[in-house]
Amino acid sequence: MKKMKLLISLISLSMVLNLSFGQVQSGHWRTDKGNSNYHHFTRTGGGAAVYINQEAGSTYPILRLSSGSFGVNTNVRFTVENNGAVGIGTMAPDALLTVAGNWHKAINFGNQSNDDAGRIHSTYEMFSPYLNFVEYDDPFVFNFLQTKEGDNVKMGFHKGNVGIGTVVPSRTLEVAGSSKWTGNEASYTEVNSNSSGQYLRQFSNDGTTQSWLIRGYGGNGVQAEFNDGGIKVNGVIKCKEVKVTTSDWPDYVFTENYRQMPLKELEAYIHANGHLPRIPTEKEVMENGIDLGEMNTKLLEKVEELTMYIIQQDKMMIEIMDFRIAESKRLNEQQKRIEALERKIAKVQMKQKGED
Repeated sequence: MKKMKLLISLISLSMVLNLSFGQVQSGHWRTDKGNSNYHHFTRTGGGAAVYINQEAGSTYPILRLSSGSFGVNTNVRFTVENNGAVGIGTMAPDALLTVAGNWHKAINFGNQSNDDAGRIHSTYEMFSPYLNFVEYDDPFVFNFLQTKEGDNVKMGFHKGNVGIGTVVPSRTLEVAGSSKWTGNEASYTEVNSNSSGQYLRQFSNDGTTQSWLIRGYGGNGVQAEFNDGGIKVNGVIKCKEVKVTTSDWPDYVFTENYRQMPLKELEAYIHANGHLPRIPTEKEVMENGIDLGEMNTKLLEKVEELTMYIIQQDKMMIEIMDFRIAESKRLNEQQKRIEALERKIAKVQMKQKGED
């Protein structure tokens, strides 16, 4: 019995010595189930501690690591294929590195308990694949989505430029397609195009009502539409034409029922107020500005009132002229009668002198 144990010990020592000097060992080596020891490879001097080599001409994997029940190609977690491809969670990597599995955290970087960390993972949501770059506390930093079948271009970085939908952007930011910029509410700004050209559009907080629209082309003769509010310009506006719509126009001045202020009354109003009736004061204009449509209406009202004043004055002048002409004729006729009477008187006087 002692000889048998000695023989086994010598055989084991011989195997260890053979392995220590790089001898070839066939078969497989494994520890007993439940073994709590660990395997440690160490080397002094240059070179790697462990070399794993697949013989020339072989297409089999160089290394596979598994967990759970032991068996060839069973529960494999990590593989290094003969072509150098590395697979994590797969035995068939189709790239230099393939990470497979339905994992929320595919690749982690840094300490996951603080803001030094991040991770990269893929998901499949709403029938579309996503590639996500995530910070430690889960907000997305980058999120790439394949929008349609065969659409392979997502985002490109080229010579300091960023392209979305293109891999060769020619500007700092170039978007090949439409874009949507959301706000705090349901409002958003849309940059899009149609067969006529590009346009920029803003929707209000309900997400459906159009607030304004700017086109790169004319729609019914209009390129910009603002549905509420207006435009504030601290500078000069240069244009060829301005069209202002208004709900009122002062043709009522020419109606029979319109009461025009008499000039005497108008003079008294101007002396008392320092401006024309229905016209804003200088102070009001300085504080509030003017409404072009409203002001043009009021100015036209004054022009039409002035026209009516001129017509009235013209009628008065005609009446005065007619009166003066008639009076002149009357005076002329009267003068003629006076002169005729004077001639008669002169003859009578001469006749009396002759008789004396």
